[in-house]
Amino acid sequence: MLSLDALYGAPVELAEPWTHVSMTAPAPVADAVREERMVWVGGQSEMARSYPRTAMALPYPLALAAAPVTGVRRWGALLLMWPTTRPRT
Repeated sequence: MLSLDALYGAPVELAEPWTHVSMTAPAPVADAVREERMVWVGGQSEMARSYPRTAMALPYPLALAAAPVTGVRRWGALLLMWPTTRPRT
C-alpha cells in the first residue's frame, strides 16, 4: 500500500482518491514502485490508453512522471503532474 505523504500545488480534493494506492493497482505510481522504473505519461490520450481508470478520474489535459524512490528498500514514488498547456520554457 502506498500512502500520500505530501501534496503541493493542488487542492486536497483532487488528490483524495490517491491518498492510498494498492501496490497492485493499475496506476502510474504503483507501476513505478512495483517495476522500479520511471513511468512517463505525455498527455491525456496516452493516459487513456495506458491507465484508463486514472484517465477517467483525471479528465484534464495533463502530463505526469512517476519515479520510484529507492535505496536499500523501496520507499515509494515521487509523482509530478503538470498541465499539457504549460509552455515549454
